[in-house]
Amino acid sequence: MPRIYKQSEATATRRRFPLFLVDSVDGLTPETGEAGGQSQISKVGGAWANTTATLTAVGNGHYYVELTATELDTLGYFAIRYKSAATAEFNMDGQVVAFDLFTAVAQTGDSFARIGASGASLTAIPWNAAWDAEVQSEVADALDVAIPATPTANSINERVKAIDDKLPTGTISDVTTAQVNAEVLDVLNVDTFAEPGQETPPATTTLQKKIAYLYKFLINKLVQSSTTTEVYNNAGTVVDQKSTLSDTGLVTTTGVFTTGP
Repeated sequence: MPRIYKQSEATATRRRFPLFLVDSVDGLTPETGEAGGQSQISKVGGAWANTTATLTAVGNGHYYVELTATELDTLGYFAIRYKSAATAEFNMDGQVVAFDLFTAVAQTGDSFARIGASGASLTAIPWNAAWDAEVQSEVADALDVAIPATPTANSINERVKAIDDKLPTGTISDVTTAQVNAEVLDVLNVDTFAEPGQETPPATTTLQKKIAYLYKFLINKLVQSSTTTEVYNNAGTVVDQKSTLSDTGLVTTTGVFTTGP
């Protein structure tokens, strides 16, 4: 993964970019003797340029180049490369960001620090067994509704009524039985629905669609032959559903309706 650096990092040791150099022949053996070698940097796809500092040896093929604050002044990715006659090509990316990883606040445990500006922040609420009681307390304070310590069926009803009384008029709490009945009657007496189209009637469907199929078979054209029953669309031009008819001379069987044509 790319190394991450704060933009124009002021602390020199935090600007060090590590390199691991291996032999150019086998590509495995750690390469020593590269201290003072010249590495190069490319910022966000720019031209390669020599780094201000050269390589410092750590040991066992490990080195670092200490970049300058200017070399880390551009947000985005950068690349470091190094190649000598003895080493294989080294090329690795880094990332310059606007925040400081060394001073970022780490989250530990289940308690969260206050967030937001002074005077408009949220108080931390521990995520534990007390959370429900804390929420209930906040609701009680906001709505001025008493919350009993041990709710009973009756106290729950009282809380619901108390909250309902606090809601403004015109909300769902003010819907009456008569209004609900009016809406139901409106669906039955005013709203209209298209008839089912060309399809196999589903075994499981809505009550509205089941009623629609009965009405469709009542008002649309039906064509009955000795072998088939055909149900047309409302225009009488397309067979939407059909059923196979069989007759043994004693028993007439109408098969399951399927999709037309």
